Amino acid sequence: MKKKSSLTILLILIVVLSLTLVACQETTVEQLQNEHGVTVEGGVFDKDAVLVTTKVESTSAEGKQVLETIADVDYDKNANVYIFDLYITNDGVKVQPDGKVKVTIPLPDQSIT
Repeated sequence: MKKKSSLTILLILIVVLSLTLVACQETTVEQLQNEHGVTVEGGVFDKDAVLVTTKVESTSAEGKQVLETIADVDYDKNANVYIFDLYITNDGVKVQPDGKVKVTIPLPDQSIT
């Protein structure tokens, strides 16, 4: 009888420890980075969230709208301007960060499409 109750207690402990380990697994992250080196940090994101970066051509309608928006900003108008659409998805749905975030973009190259 003692052996059976010891085995039962051991099984209960194993189940409780297993459930505790599953509950302790991280389900969120504070930084996302994509294959181009663009990072977003400071928010709380689901661990399955994806940072999407799409280069926007300055000659497209969206690109022209961005250039109009920054027309009064003091920058070298003769320099190359790189425009990117950045957003985060979770299960294919766009999501907003939880709080303020810091976005870091490496110097652009032509590999971002």
